[in-house]
Amino acid sequence: MKKANELVRVYSANTLLEGEAVKAYLTSQGIPVFLKYDTQSNIGGIAWGPLGGAQLLVPAEKAAKAAALIAQTEKKTDGQKED
Repeated sequence: MKKANELVRVYSANTLLEGEAVKAYLTSQGIPVFLKYDTQSNIGGIAWGPLGGAQLLVPAEKAAKAAALIAQTEKKTDGQKED
């Protein structure tokens, strides 16, 4: 069982910019988000994937909601209609 104040990874972004965009969306939905990334690998903004990605962490009690919002958004961007 996860503790209420524990942070849980809900998304792995390929770039810091992508991570910031997802963070902004989740924050607008009332979910606090923390980005974890390696600043050295992002110099110049050219790093991609495992070398330049970002991990999005949220409080454990918000993880299910955050994952659902991300999944819903990904479904929309794949060209599928919203339910």
